[in-house]
Amino acid sequence: MGQIVTRMISLVLLGCVLVGCKVGGSATDNLTPGSIDAALIGLADASVEVGSTLMSRVDATKPVAAQPTTPPECGTGASPASEAVYGSEWTQFRLTTFQESSSTWDHSLTQAVGRYAGPEQARGAFLRLSDALVACGDRETVVIGAGGVTDSKWRNHGDVTSGEVLRWNAEQLDATTWRCFREVRLKQATLVQVALCQSGNGQPAAAAIADKLSSRL
Repeated sequence: MGQIVTRMISLVLLGCVLVGCKVGGSATDNLTPGSIDAALIGLADASVEVGSTLMSRVDATKPVAAQPTTPPECGTGASPASEAVYGSEWTQFRLTTFQESSSTWDHSLTQAVGRYAGPEQARGAFLRLSDALVACGDRETVVIGAGGVTDSKWRNHGDVTSGEVLRWNAEQLDATTWRCFREVRLKQATLVQVALCQSGNGQPAAAAIADKLSSRL
């Protein structure tokens, strides 16, 4: 099962804390064709993709500040769905995290989508993230919590970097076999992110969800 430290960091690193987030709800509430809400993968479909029944949900409608890290230049890559990446120019933003339950889980799936007035702003956000990943490389990253206490320790392992796709996994060094498999897609004026945190290889499922989500936008 996901450990307590994993529970906290899986939410914060992906740009959602409990303050300012909605708990519960449905990915199909009040759908408008072509909207971000209509594009997001729902609980049932996500459960099929990850191979487990996901029942807990937390939502956010704006990115939060990135958590501080050591070294500081790794902060943006450690909080890829935060203000450090999406900035303040977005016109719409949605983030949703699914897990088996709110207290213990084996999978934590987050989808984040930011829509901008034009493709230039979306590409700017994409480049902020890709540049940050290069700057940090594979150095050990310590995420700092309240009071300067260490929340967790991570190391990035890069895979794909192109003009429209980023793929890497973040290994949690203080939680045995736990990794967050991250997928980023730049599609016109939107920046899409998917992260699937689990033990074992979650990359194929994360990529499939990211491709499905971006295809609906």
